[in-house]
Amino acid sequence: NVLEQLQPLITASVGFIGLTYGLKFNLGEIHKRSAESIKLGVYSVITSLIIVGAISFGLFFYFFGSYISIKILVITSLAIGVIGGVSSNQVIRYLYNKYSISGNIALTIKHASLLNINISILVFGLLFGIIHPFETYIKITSTEYILISLSIAFIIGLSFYIFISR
Repeated sequence: NVLEQLQPLITASVGFIGLTYGLKFNLGEIHKRSAESIKLGVYSVITSLIIVGAISFGLFFYFFGSYISIKILVITSLAIGVIGGVSSNQVIRYLYNKYSISGNIALTIKHASLLNINISILVFGLLFGIIHPFETYIKITSTEYILISLSIAFIIGLSFYIFISR
């Protein structure tokens, strides 16, 4: 019941994080990146989602399995997996700046971690659309939920782009 009451706050928080990193996203920068940094960014998202998400799901299921529905456990585990992927950027950026690391490998890892944030938020948004734990009064399918979410995000993003570009 507590999670259902916090649903507007959770949705607003996810939207704010997506908006913050979405405003920093530049599609032209991806074309400048090497193929290795793009592959590394995708692999790091998948790895963190699987490893951190599976471990957290196992722990949550062990401790709270009989109290909470599986749907809530899955979305919480996925959120923690994405948090693990997003937070890796901060560690890499800190080490990169503190020790003034240079070289091709360090630059590839830095670019992969920057791409990792946007991929992680996109993956979480899609997974949240497929496994949305909060039921509404209007029953909609996962496909309709994703389509509505993407349409709203596109309209808001286009509005911000028009406003900021002027």
